[in-house]
Amino acid sequence: MSQSIEKPVDRFKRALKVATRAIARDDGLELVYGEEEVGLDKATILLKEPGPKPSRQRLAILRGHADALALAKACHDPKIHNRLRPAGGEALDIFEAVERVRVEVIGARHMPGVARNLRAKWQDRYRNGEFDRFDNTDDAPLSEALSLLLREQLLQARTPKRVRPLVDCWRPVIEEHGAELLAALDRQVEDQEAFGRTIRSLLTNMELLDAELDGDEMSAQEAEQERDQQAGDEHKEEEKEESNGSPQDGESEAQQGEGRGEEEEQPPQELPDSDVPGMEIGGETSLPDLPPPNVNVIDSPELFGYSAFTHAHDEEINASELCQPIELDRLRGFLDKQLVHSASVIARLANRLQRRLMAQQNRHWNFDLEEGVLDTARLTRIVTDPLSALSFKEESDTEFRDTVVTLLIDNSGSMRGRPILIAALSADILARTLERCGVKVEILGFTTKAWKGGHSRTDWIAAGRPDNPGRLND
Repeated sequence: MSQSIEKPVDRFKRALKVATRAIARDDGLELVYGEEEVGLDKATILLKEPGPKPSRQRLAILRGHADALALAKACHDPKIHNRLRPAGGEALDIFEAVERVRVEVIGARHMPGVARNLRAKWQDRYRNGEFDRFDNTDDAPLSEALSLLLREQLLQARTPKRVRPLVDCWRPVIEEHGAELLAALDRQVEDQEAFGRTIRSLLTNMELLDAELDGDEMSAQEAEQERDQQAGDEHKEEEKEESNGSPQDGESEAQQGEGRGEEEEQPPQELPDSDVPGMEIGGETSLPDLPPPNVNVIDSPELFGYSAFTHAHDEEINASELCQPIELDRLRGFLDKQLVHSASVIARLANRLQRRLMAQQNRHWNFDLEEGVLDTARLTRIVTDPLSALSFKEESDTEFRDTVVTLLIDNSGSMRGRPILIAALSADILARTLERCGVKVEILGFTTKAWKGGHSRTDWIAAGRPDNPGRLND
């Protein structure tokens, strides 16, 4: 009787699961391997499949991702994070990135092996040349620069040479607005709330959060959490009342049914006019202003609720002007490698879509003709009226309007990395599928010109920060 031999990669996965559960302090944590992006989903950690014969470097990177997610499970409190995080925009991106650095620093300080794994993960992140082209604050991502700077300060770790210009261009700005705050972070690493509030103060000093709105935003979040808690308590109270609502003291279900019937027969109470949505006092309906018909949202965005503080600094550029042919060929080759396994998917999608499009060309028949194809459905006429003439039909094609599809892709900093790759793959698959069906396709992109609002935000500040400015970015 032969005994199956465990493969080395399977032994690695088993050991990684044990170590990850220990770091996360969760014996029920599961590790799932696939081709998707790494991440943490409740009690499951998603990792990329190492392959049958992974290299040492690949295994170290995989351990680094597993350790980082396990630390997030053990050292990150989602309630505190949700209460402190900014509402959105660049400030939110920075806050999320810095929180990831905080939990990784905790693990690296206490466990040297984890520190080595995390170092491999960070080196892999900055190895592909995506971040080495930034040398000024107009284009350089502040979230990446601050993450590297904090890692450098809190772990005494050297920033990779490839991305040092990214950190150096932001270093004077960050230290100018928050040298004392950065020093305080070293003592607050294991206090998530204090760490988060210090980061918010730094973002306020750098004018990424409005100081006058910061306190209101925090109180609003706390109030919302309090309302959620009260709603949860009320729900539990209702469940308790329902569970205690069974027939007691000899009361029959029939009597209870009669009681419910009487209640149902009572006319519903009318709400005051002031409480009815869309109604004014006096009963007159007040509907929101709707844009006029046949108006394009692109031509008149203000009619649809979208506004921009100024269009003076916006610009439209042809894609050919943004990328050199050599770089375009390199990126095209990289994308083609990612699409190797999608050829069958494209073929299936094209066939299905083509059937759908062809179905729209509803061919119809002209009936009661003197010649053509015999209309068998009307042969009953001969039975009912033998003197009636035979009926023929003929098929004709309807005019089919050409279809044009535009794909618009967000190219801003929040799409950096895996998201923009997924968007590019999806756009390429869609474009190829539609082109095989004879549908014209164009792919457009949009992004912001700067990370902090650019000239538009500068103009808004100079104008005295008027309320409701709309879009504040070039």
